[in-house]
Amino acid sequence: MKTLKKLMINEIFFQSLLAFVVRGFAAVSGFILTYLLAINLGAEQAGYFFLAFAIITFLSAIGRVGLDQTVLRQTAIGIVGNSTTVIFSVLKKSLLISGLLSTLLWFFVFFLSDYIAVELFGKLGLASPLRSISFGLIGLSLLTLVAMSLQGLNRILNSVFVLSLAVNTLFILFLLLFDFSTAAAAAFLYSILTVVVFFGALFFWIIVAPVKKYKNKEVVSWTIIFNSCLPLSVVMIMSQLIHWSGQLIAGAWIDPMEFSQLVVAQRIAMLASFVLIAVNLVVAPRFVKLHSQGDMDGLKELVAYSVRLMLFFSIPILIIMIFFSKQLVGLFGPEYTGGAKFLQILAIGQFINTASGSVGYLLTLTGNEKSMRNTMLIAGFFAVAASLILVPLYGATGGAIATALAVVLENLIAVWFVRRRLGINTLAFWRRY
Repeated sequence: MKTLKKLMINEIFFQSLLAFVVRGFAAVSGFILTYLLAINLGAEQAGYFFLAFAIITFLSAIGRVGLDQTVLRQTAIGIVGNSTTVIFSVLKKSLLISGLLSTLLWFFVFFLSDYIAVELFGKLGLASPLRSISFGLIGLSLLTLVAMSLQGLNRILNSVFVLSLAVNTLFILFLLLFDFSTAAAAAFLYSILTVVVFFGALFFWIIVAPVKKYKNKEVVSWTIIFNSCLPLSVVMIMSQLIHWSGQLIAGAWIDPMEFSQLVVAQRIAMLASFVLIAVNLVVAPRFVKLHSQGDMDGLKELVAYSVRLMLFFSIPILIIMIFFSKQLVGLFGPEYTGGAKFLQILAIGQFINTASGSVGYLLTLTGNEKSMRNTMLIAGFFAVAASLILVPLYGATGGAIATALAVVLENLIAVWFVRRRLGINTLAFWRRY
């Protein structure tokens, strides 16, 4: 038994290390993309692009209506239950739901872009980039669901590539080869690339999906999908509020230059979260398997090991971001050095996010979606309230503080729920089971 356990731990370590490297490439590609956009567009136009991107990212989460975790969970269950039809039916139905809702959101954004830009954000220059990027919310929603299905199939590297690397890599290539000097042109390119990546990912999924491997013909009903995704839709929307409300509210209060500094700082800080994402890619399907088999001791050991792994990789990243923040933001140009303090604040929040462990996955993948929903409701409303109070008082600094505090609150509440529902204390990472 100990030998098998050791083999599993070693497998998780090496897979996590591989996912860490690949996710690291994805994070670096995001950094390079942000750098090229900042250099090519200039601070003001980059500010318009980043604000339009934040709006579309938020709306894409609404368009997915919580289906991310539903697809991941049901796909993993299909693998455990040897059911090909479960794997196919959950993705097909999820793409249909998300496609319809995302199209409806695109329609409103496209035709109301002038109103959104002027009346909500007070920035006429935002209208054209917002129109250009609006169609990208459909592509982003659909490619995300395909990536989550690939993760459930344990195609970890393929999932990372689709979700985080493909669009960035193509975007970087076009920015290097062609001249994009306006936010609207860059936004239109992003929209096209998301759709291209979605169709490419779907074609790849069709090739690698286990069509003939399993004989179980059980399907996922609409009732199961809606019962799972509707509580998670609140989770997804609140998650976007936690991470984007600081930016969105700041976008209505501060000038594009300072907004660009905040966005650059937040994008650099998000590099710390790729440790959490990389480990989650490996352990999430195993959470489902161990929980469905009733192996709580194995689940506790896996959780503790995953937190230790996250801390091992994330502590050096935090140190670099705290002590070399000015140098990091200065890579984007001297006008961005004012964002150093934003980076320090946000990096601390992201470190606590990582150090808390995979609490979100533990709740959503073990049938505790409502607990996760309650967690995100509290943290999401806090994020909005804190941003509305702090941004008018302290500008972009207030937005950074509000975002960091909301991330910390979200994770501490989720830690409490995980301990209450599953009897697992993710903060006690030193324990051996």
